[in-house]
Amino acid sequence: MARWTCETHVVLEKVTLTDNIKSQPPHSIEQNGQQQPGPAYRERAARLRPELIRCWWVHHSSASVPIARVLPDNCADFIVRNDGKAWLVGPATGADIFHTEGANKLRAIRINPAALGAVSGIDAAELVDQRADFDQIFPLHVAQRLATAIWSGDEPLVLQIFSDAQPTARIGEGFRLLEKYPHLDVEAIADRLGHSPRNFRRMIKLHAGLAPKVIQRVSRFRSFIAAAESANEAINLAALAQAHGYADQAHLSRESLALGGLPPRALLAERESA
Repeated sequence: MARWTCETHVVLEKVTLTDNIKSQPPHSIEQNGQQQPGPAYRERAARLRPELIRCWWVHHSSASVPIARVLPDNCADFIVRNDGKAWLVGPATGADIFHTEGANKLRAIRINPAALGAVSGIDAAELVDQRADFDQIFPLHVAQRLATAIWSGDEPLVLQIFSDAQPTARIGEGFRLLEKYPHLDVEAIADRLGHSPRNFRRMIKLHAGLAPKVIQRVSRFRSFIAAAESANEAINLAALAQAHGYADQAHLSRESLALGGLPPRALLAERESA
């Protein structure tokens, strides 16, 4: 499978360029950790089967802003571009530098993380840090129907395509606990769900792609970013590091480089300027 920065899309059937996606009024919102201005990005929660689909989103990229840094968020997205090209972006373990390739429109669904294996029909761990064309995952006729359904905002058709996908409720609860409690021992979460730690780690990777500790690291880092960006005073990195469970400011800096590609202050400055 190709990395996210590669260009190996397969053009699927051309789809009608009519925007049928109903959304909230434009407002500032995050997409995969990247703050987007209201007119460029909007999303709505899935109306049906939220255990499979977290949300639908639309993004208008600008030729004047050709590059964006996208932070990991434990999620995967099925994306369709206005020229008919369609691909899946798997869960990320680090920041991606996204090249918009000029002015384009993207429409997508964000998969509930614990349902990725069920929706894709493969071991979700194979999709981590990967980008795969729809027809690398599904038969061509299914890939074409899915691209058309996502572009037209046809939620019932998408769910018909995914009708055989049956995520495991216990794994969904495990994923929720990992994100909500990034400082809790994985063994304690496994025990709460009636799994051995080894089996829990195996099942989480099979269904969500990422190891439990990675899910917790990403969740903790996103909590730090949210807190720093909402602070109404000068940012105290040492205090924020302590508040979010990092051993010290140096630990936070290492995690920022690993997950965001920049030291904390540089990353926050870049996001503010964007």
